[in-house]
Amino acid sequence: MLALFAVWSSNVATPINCRATPLALRLGTASESSMTVASGMSCAIIIHHGSATLEALSVETAPNHGNLSPRGHTGVNYRPMPGFAGEDFFAIALKGRLNSHEGTMVVRVRVAVQ
Repeated sequence: MLALFAVWSSNVATPINCRATPLALRLGTASESSMTVASGMSCAIIIHHGSATLEALSVETAPNHGNLSPRGHTGVNYRPMPGFAGEDFFAIALKGRLNSHEGTMVVRVRVAVQ
């Protein structure tokens, strides 16, 4: 059975399973992003690479309160440890090439686990 609910009051808090800012690949730069995820849920950071070729994705700084799993060369999935709520942080590096330009983009992600 499918149930639909409507929220009419702006004072009612609604649960957030995953909210992350998608990023565009910019070789040779550092970028910051944020993510909000419900405790126990998985959330993805996705890097849109356009016509660039992605050669490698590495974890520069592992999260203290969760785990990362790669999404191919397009980003990572973050899952907080069971029962954890609070702030976490991680950083990934994407190495790629666009035409004759080769470089790396480092993405630092601040996570709010609710």
